Amino acid sequence: MVESARDVTVEGVRQPDAELVLRAAAGDATAFEPLVRRYSDTIVRFSHHMVGDFQVAEDIAQDTFLKAFSHIGRLEDAAKFATWLYSIARHLCLDWIRARRSTVSMDVLESDGVEISGGPDDLPERYLETGEMHGRVLAELQRLRPDYREILLMKHVYELSYKEIGEMAGLSVSAVGEKLSRVREILRKKLRSVSGNQAGR
Repeated sequence: MVESARDVTVEGVRQPDAELVLRAAAGDATAFEPLVRRYSDTIVRFSHHMVGDFQVAEDIAQDTFLKAFSHIGRLEDAAKFATWLYSIARHLCLDWIRARRSTVSMDVLESDGVEISGGPDDLPERYLETGEMHGRVLAELQRLRPDYREILLMKHVYELSYKEIGEMAGLSVSAVGEKLSRVREILRKKLRSVSGNQAGR
């Protein structure tokens, strides 16, 4: 799980999410502030990748924390705060995308020569982790369906487990694996296509 480097400690000891959540749920508003500092940057980055607009991402992140604070008492497992927070941000991002109809359908992807098929389970992580072809990857991510985009981001950028992704997306662990395989294959072919076109110029 990715967390902000800015964290809050008490006498040099990092306070666990669960402890802060329980205090916030009991009415201690100050306990929620460390959670905002801890996850603020990550939620903004996640939202930015999803919607492609930094200012909108900041607004979504703010709404995410406001919603989380308002409903903190409904979180049944305090230790799952991070996954729950991602889930709130995810829904807000999807609402924003749907409202603007900025999705790309599978028909469009197929017309571009992308086969929708399962494939090797090894998307070249170097594209996402080392910065190589970073601009191209981000451009292709924005062209993916929102649910495809988010599952790739959650796994390869935010390093969530299959179980955490499944809890957020309402999928079984096996369904997460199948969907990731499909998305990796789509993105891999798109990147190969872009590379081939540039090489032929």
